[in-house]
Amino acid sequence: MRRKQAKAITMIQLGVAGVLLLLLVLLVYWYVEGLSAYKPKTEVHQYFGGNEINYGASDVFRSEDSGVTVTGDSGKYEIVETPLLYKGETKITIPSDMLLMVPSEGSALKRINHFTTITESSGRVTFTSGNKSAQSFGGFLYDGNDLYVFLEPGTLLIGSTMEIELPALSYVKVKYAQSVEYHNSETDEDKLIGISDVDVSAVFESGYKLGLSKDVIYFKDNESLLYSAVETIPVIEMK
Repeated sequence: MRRKQAKAITMIQLGVAGVLLLLLVLLVYWYVEGLSAYKPKTEVHQYFGGNEINYGASDVFRSEDSGVTVTGDSGKYEIVETPLLYKGETKITIPSDMLLMVPSEGSALKRINHFTTITESSGRVTFTSGNKSAQSFGGFLYDGNDLYVFLEPGTLLIGSTMEIELPALSYVKVKYAQSVEYHNSETDEDKLIGISDVDVSAVFESGYKLGLSKDVIYFKDNESLLYSAVETIPVIEMK
């Protein structure tokens, strides 16, 4: 009788252990999925080469080894790296990790993780991921390649003849000696301009200049190449 009771208790213990193990696996999966997947729950759009790409409210974006993908009614496919935009809102979500620098506060660099949502109000920039957030004042984001997001108003300079005023949360993508694509966050205008061997830069009231075609930052007394290994930079602390 005692042997049967002991066997029954052992089976119960094994069953409980199995359930706990399954719950642990599920929790790990949900955590990893939460880090790598983003569900806007509203319609969003992107621009690529001046063309608008729309996504449904039920679409799911995922960060994978090969790049960022979206899964929805049209299937699964890879998307471009430009920010996700929200109709009627001055708000963006970045699909890929980006470097944050606020030159008015020094040369410190922080990483903003993929699927972070960014808003700006009266110069205050808020980064939100899940239920945590962080803030900064001005500066810019850089993807380590050719994409820049302005976190403060700036003037885009293309050659010596073209000046374009861009508000905060606008972005510029420069392919050297090929094209400049810029997006105005207030008007939702996205324009692609073909270029040859001309300088492309941006200047900001806080006193610095970005050489967008050369990935250089200029201060009053010096200049420096921008750091491009975004994945090695410490992530900004969020609370």
